[in-house]
Amino acid sequence: MTQLATTTAPSPPPATPSDAASRVRRVGAALTGNWVFLALVVLVVFFSVKAGGTFLSTGNFRDILFNASSTMILAVGTAFLIIGGQLDCPSDQCSCSVR
Repeated sequence: MTQLATTTAPSPPPATPSDAASRVRRVGAALTGNWVFLALVVLVVFFSVKAGGTFLSTGNFRDILFNASSTMILAVGTAFLIIGGQLDCPSDQCSCSVR
């Protein structure tokens, strides 16, 4: 019968105040660039609690998509025109042209 050698992983060093401070700085740096996303999450949570569970329902999402569909279609079409450079206006009448 052969004996299997077992090894144990070394335990991590205890957390120091500098580790905690660097962790707080990393979280702060991550939130600095994503403050809009954080604000959106806060708003969704707020309205979910305030509406009593009907805010995140499929009926509400359907209503939002239905009401915003015409604006979304116009925005996508405008984005295609701008990206493709197909804004057709004479240079003397277009105030947004680069001269």
